[in-house]
Amino acid sequence: MWEFLSELLDTSDFPARWHCGDWSDAHGWLHVISDLGVWSAYMAIPMVLVYYVRRRRDVLFPRVFLLFGAFIFACGTGHLIEASIFWWPAYRLAGLVKLLTAVISWVCVFVLVRIAPKAMQLPGILALNDELTRRNHELDEFAHIVSHDLKAPLRAISSLAEWIVEDNKDKLTGESREHLELLMGRIDRLNLLVDSVLEYARVGRARMERETVEFGALTQEVIDSLAVPKGVSIKVRGGGTKLTGIRVHLIQVLQNLISNAIEHMGRDDGHVEVTCVTHPEHWAITVADDGIGIAPEHHERIFQMFQSLREGSTGVGLAVVKKIATLQGGAVTIDSSPGQGARFTVTIPMRPHLSSIDSSVSRRSG
Repeated sequence: MWEFLSELLDTSDFPARWHCGDWSDAHGWLHVISDLGVWSAYMAIPMVLVYYVRRRRDVLFPRVFLLFGAFIFACGTGHLIEASIFWWPAYRLAGLVKLLTAVISWVCVFVLVRIAPKAMQLPGILALNDELTRRNHELDEFAHIVSHDLKAPLRAISSLAEWIVEDNKDKLTGESREHLELLMGRIDRLNLLVDSVLEYARVGRARMERETVEFGALTQEVIDSLAVPKGVSIKVRGGGTKLTGIRVHLIQVLQNLISNAIEHMGRDDGHVEVTCVTHPEHWAITVADDGIGIAPEHHERIFQMFQSLREGSTGVGLAVVKKIATLQGGAVTIDSSPGQGARFTVTIPMRPHLSSIDSSVSRRSG
């Protein structure tokens, strides 16, 4: 064994393959080029597998991917040596590499036999999509039931408070009237919170068609629906830009971002700028204001449900924006610091996200 290893790179006992038999140039180079082509591909495949496993932390059976990468790498090394033997007759090294390849191959077989039963038990993508569709439907029904059960008593309390005010307007003290107004304000806030939660739950549930809209007209429609203070000016740039997307989602993004800019202005006057820019692969909507700004330590928190830096806010609007962007393969970013205003940018790919394709497959299978 030690003698074999000590002579592993010794080629004195063998002639180069060019000198074994009567090789023509065409015949010899056919083997060399073919082996080098297979080797280069076999080197690329393991790198792709390793990259995939490192990028996708949720991949199933990651060690199997890496094991197959090692198997393919060993196969490629064998082809490289076969090509080099035409000049460098390292037959001992070639034999050792073939032995290692055989060992790794049988390890792959053993591992596959062991994990095959587990892999067979995993649900397929169509089954998972069907289950997801069913769960989403159940969640929609649950949301509507909860909405009804929550709003019904709220409406009753609101009506009761109004009746008390009307029936006792001459008897109520200023403090009592103030308490009732505070109660009705809290009821309105709870109603808004329920509506906001429903809005968040509905995002991505319904099947909606993409359409082309004019950014300026759509933005003006949103602005007209908002209670914009007289001292706040809103400027729209890129109004003639044509966007292709889900109209209701675009409206939700603009409504929440513009409302957020106005609510967190920190004063009665201010400026909000809404911009749209298209790129070859995506489009971007930016809403910037000159308000009080947001400290960096809050940049992630504000996109979470029920998290707000302003008392009285539901803390749902920015979570809705993030969910819309994420479901379509996009993202939302913030650039802000205290006293410097805030700039929110939503980017959405021109092409639908892969999840849209999966959903259509699920519908066809049902």
